[in-house]
Amino acid sequence: MTNRDAHPRCPHETQEYDPNTGPGWYEVINPRNATTCIAHVHEDGSLYLPEGEAALTADEFAFAAARGNAHRLVRADEVTS
Repeated sequence: MTNRDAHPRCPHETQEYDPNTGPGWYEVINPRNATTCIAHVHEDGSLYLPEGEAALTADEFAFAAARGNAHRLVRADEVTS
């Protein structure tokens, strides 16, 4: 398996595989104070964000993800080559 998957509508074009998408646990760099937080994205796209003074909001998670500062946590046995 490669890191490139064919686009279903354009077989001659390829699309990069992005491991930082989909459901699962994410380590997120908090845009307010540059600390890291943990968040969970559910299958339906809803978020579990821990509560507390330094907790992220859904908007902050979206901002961090858009800037490339949300990284999905994977187990070594989930990684394919």
